[in-house]
Amino acid sequence: MSINIKALIKNKYLFLKELLSDFKNIKQILFPKEIPFIIINFNQLLYLQHLIDFAKKNNFKNIIVIDNVSTYPPLLDYYKTIEHFVTIEKMDRNYGHMVLFQSPELVNKYCQNFFILTDADIEPNPKLPRFFLYKLLFLLIKYYNTILKIGFALEINDIPLQYPAREKVLNWEKKYWTDEIEKNVYNAHIDTTFALYKPNPKKYMKFPKDFYKALRLGSNYTARHGGWYIDYNNLSEEQQYYVNLSNQSSSWITDKDGNTKSKDY
Repeated sequence: MSINIKALIKNKYLFLKELLSDFKNIKQILFPKEIPFIIINFNQLLYLQHLIDFAKKNNFKNIIVIDNVSTYPPLLDYYKTIEHFVTIEKMDRNYGHMVLFQSPELVNKYCQNFFILTDADIEPNPKLPRFFLYKLLFLLIKYYNTILKIGFALEINDIPLQYPAREKVLNWEKKYWTDEIEKNVYNAHIDTTFALYKPNPKKYMKFPKDFYKALRLGSNYTARHGGWYIDYNNLSEEQQYYVNLSNQSSSWITDKDGNTKSKDY
């Protein structure tokens, strides 16, 4: 599968200007598996393993984990087994899910061209089409003037009844499935769940809300948010460790009564 670049850049002056400003942008479009695949992590092991496996299976060449000073021993052991093919950026404290954009060094290192960013507890749809990255690039270029990123819509139809914040999630997320601008493409905000970003996004962020301007894809281009599938009455050792220590790194961590740590939900 390939992209008809000439058709896409017609009347897209901003994209054309961006494209010509750096040859690496062109190279990434031609060889998209070289786009940085960045995972933000804090004491997540199982979901991180799944994402690393996903990235390897899809032949991504530049996998990066930004670690917010995780302390879970099995995770630290796992890092040692992947450091020969994954770049692990270890932070000096927990900066939360916005860690990438709070570090000028990391922004300069990874955000000057196209990049993928995701929280660790995101699981792409197992039916995700093989050439999904071309689809993301195609639509990001098509709507280049109006969005910062494009990513997977989040499944909400199968959230378990026992998840304490289920109703809060449904009430919050359902609006992101309403504004369908073309078939299975939704005008919907994205925070740091799985998304492809356009080059140097910070220069387009005049206001904080600009960070969220995005499109989400439906159909088989979806993902699960792992935190919504936690059974708080039957926590694994890893989940118990994570719940005890997590703070700003997860907005959807709850207590057994469904009270979330974020006041927005």
